[in-house]
Amino acid sequence: MTDMAARNTDVDAEAGTRAWYIAAQNGRDVINVQSFAKLRPGRRMTSRTWSGFRIFEEPADLVNFGYAHQAMPWEVWEVKPLRVIGREPKPTHEAHRIRARRLEVVRCMPPGFEFGPNGHNVRTLLEQLARTRLTQTGLGPLPNDYEIAMTFLEDQRTRGDWWHDARVSLAHTYLDTLASGSATGPIGRRKHHVGGAVPAHTLIDAAVSGLPIPDVITRYWSLTRVDQIP
Repeated sequence: MTDMAARNTDVDAEAGTRAWYIAAQNGRDVINVQSFAKLRPGRRMTSRTWSGFRIFEEPADLVNFGYAHQAMPWEVWEVKPLRVIGREPKPTHEAHRIRARRLEVVRCMPPGFEFGPNGHNVRTLLEQLARTRLTQTGLGPLPNDYEIAMTFLEDQRTRGDWWHDARVSLAHTYLDTLASGSATGPIGRRKHHVGGAVPAHTLIDAAVSGLPIPDVITRYWSLTRVDQIP
């Protein structure tokens, strides 16, 4: 067996042990643009380019590729590579990306899947935070126990790994998209569209981590207790 064949065999074996994903809008891939090709479970697709399909281990990684940042909110689809071309150079973080000549569409994942295990709650929080920009003035003085609750929430946060940080960063991009009404993109953003008075980063970090947000905070910002949403 040649060195090239051995490497391809290793990539095929590795690809078979992981789940792989792409992002779509209205059933159409926004990473690997395939004209007239709509995703559906069980469909097998062949790439129309020599470089093949780019598919991802971590959905939060998708935002930096193709038209993903212009297509939020996404549909995240799980796919199975059928003919792997090779792996892309592994960046400094832990997620993997590979190229495949052909793939099979497995299923559409639940809304918010790209934000991790607590994705549904994260997405709900973002949609609520995007509306606070309309009501963030004139909310009145902070309740006496508000600062105590915020300090308690911040103290519970721990240093996250790359996966956590990528999901938090993606959540901020989605929040800016919702609040601005247009795609702001993941790179080169200079303006956040949710006011500085809103503790967006602390709340997003907590939601991604699965931490409960104290009642005094949710009441003040008129948020639903996202940790209690089914």
